[in-house]
Amino acid sequence: MKMYFETWMEWIEKETSVSKKTLKENRFMWISLLKDQDITLSPLKDLTAKGLIIYFRNITKGRQITRKCSNDLKSIMNGILCLAVENDVIERNCLRDINYKQFSYKTENTRITLYTEEESLQIINHLGDDFYSLAIKLDLYLILRIGELKGLRWDDISAIFYISNAL
Repeated sequence: MKMYFETWMEWIEKETSVSKKTLKENRFMWISLLKDQDITLSPLKDLTAKGLIIYFRNITKGRQITRKCSNDLKSIMNGILCLAVENDVIERNCLRDINYKQFSYKTENTRITLYTEEESLQIINHLGDDFYSLAIKLDLYLILRIGELKGLRWDDISAIFYISNAL
């Protein structure tokens, strides 16, 4: 799997509409949790559902990772194995034979802690002028929920500027 990771990364960059952010997250996840693991050092043809179950059992033991993290790992591994099947490197993707409900996951922190005005200004000053940074800046200025931010239309922006100029 280790040898095939780069092949898969190049393939998804060329053949899909994956974002640079996702590519970066995939690489980080690979380096931090998969790169030098026994399961990824084995040849693809030697992978078994049992070996993958042992790997997932080890990383979820003691609720070390969240369900989201586990799903991200599965997505990377699944992408690699699906491409390997497509390229006739292996006959089948054994990840599909695993019941993931058997594993225990770390609970997600659902407590919300608001930024202070000083923290917000520090973030705003640190951000660049790319699309995501501008969206974060706008959100910090307007204090919107993510759904409200994503749902903004140009006439909403015009109304905001009209109100701010009237004040």
